[in-house]
Amino acid sequence: MPQVQIVSVAETLDNLLASVTVKNAPDRYVQDFTITWSVFRPANCAASGPAPRFLQATRVSQQMHAESYSAGARVFKPHEQIEVTSLLLTHAAMLEMAKKYNAKKLRVQVVIDYVNFTAGDKFTSHNGPPDWRDAKVEETNIFDAEDAASQVCS
Repeated sequence: MPQVQIVSVAETLDNLLASVTVKNAPDRYVQDFTITWSVFRPANCAASGPAPRFLQATRVSQQMHAESYSAGARVFKPHEQIEVTSLLLTHAAMLEMAKKYNAKKLRVQVVIDYVNFTAGDKFTSHNGPPDWRDAKVEETNIFDAEDAASQVCS
């Protein structure tokens, strides 16, 4: 069970699609984590013509560290909550995908798919697999395919 959790996803007013608030729940420092998002066209949501099934448009992963404006990347402290505003998914990219995939609407699913913990408040070398990994995210293109399939254009 992930202990670094997405608390909220909020629309932004600039060109970024959203800011994601992430919380480090346990009493451990996090060296880095990965946020992954999947974009899909819901069923029956084509701009023109038939589109009875949902369609995967893209899937992107981005490795993250906690950031401070003065010091750059740093570890994510225990029980700290941060706002991630550097996601590379923009309104312009979504409009381009909608056109490319003949979509009236696109939906986005966001997850944290792995976490590397560190022994203290300093960066350490980390060799090997992540300390926590979400196998479901790694094995599927859309994280919750049932949810994606049940979403339709309204």
